[in-house]
Amino acid sequence: MSNFRTEIFPEKSDFSIDHGSKLVSMGSCFASTVGHKLQTHRFNIEVNPMGISFHPLVISQHLNNTINGLELNEDSIVTKGEHYVSFSHHSSIFAETSADLVQVVKGQHLKTFDALQDSNILLITWGTAWGYRHHDLDQVVANCHKAPQTVFSKELSDIQELVWSYKVVFKRLFELNQNLKIVLTVSPVRHWKDGAIENSRSKAHLLAAVHELVDFFDQVNYFPAYELMMDDLRDYRFYKEDMLHPSSEGVKYVWQKFSECFMTGGTIDLNSKIDQLNRSKNHQGPKDEALKQFIAKLEHEIAQAVPHIL
Repeated sequence: MSNFRTEIFPEKSDFSIDHGSKLVSMGSCFASTVGHKLQTHRFNIEVNPMGISFHPLVISQHLNNTINGLELNEDSIVTKGEHYVSFSHHSSIFAETSADLVQVVKGQHLKTFDALQDSNILLITWGTAWGYRHHDLDQVVANCHKAPQTVFSKELSDIQELVWSYKVVFKRLFELNQNLKIVLTVSPVRHWKDGAIENSRSKAHLLAAVHELVDFFDQVNYFPAYELMMDDLRDYRFYKEDMLHPSSEGVKYVWQKFSECFMTGGTIDLNSKIDQLNRSKNHQGPKDEALKQFIAKLEHEIAQAVPHIL
């Protein structure tokens, strides 16, 4: 029989993720998608504590500021509607006053520092190498917050600029936490507003930079989320209506491959039970006695396996 697709089999990782692992996920909306999958399956994970960030230099800046205890540059603070936001952060990071925003960011830095110091795994997803550099701040921003285009210059980050930035911050991370493993991914979500050719250039820069870092650091690994969507699930039925973001079926498939790559059979079996428990708890309508007993039985089995996750 003919094979009508090119299936990708990611190489099994030399370390495992289980329910005793502590994780941090940072980066694009795809980082949030995978992070929330892990949360749903009761893993101990901080998901995008600094807000969604698409550009690698923004993520490295967050990591650098967190590790070195640097406070938010008040020159980056602007108003957006009734709230204060920062060019350095996604709009989900906001406050009622400028001073409050500085404290909000400081609190997120402290929480992220504690998580990084104590974590086994850091997941980072890069979205695009195209960024908007604020002229006065001289930095690539996380969000333009509807500021006039005249204050920004659009630029494509150089591969070596990305590599150098992460060599610096990764070395500091490994000094902070010698047991940390880092998993890099490139988001399969295409940044179509940049154009088809520009998106391809961007992803090429990201992929080249990622693999330089993987080759340089033994503790840095690559998971081929991009290739799984672009080459394995090369069909629009695996995308949402916008034809850019993975559908629930696409996410499910990438999650399956991620699990096979990083998890043991026992952890995958436990995830299956947690899936059953979640579906049962979310059952619409009244729960009869048989369903209640089934939920109680599953909760007991999961609690016996990993007591802290329920």
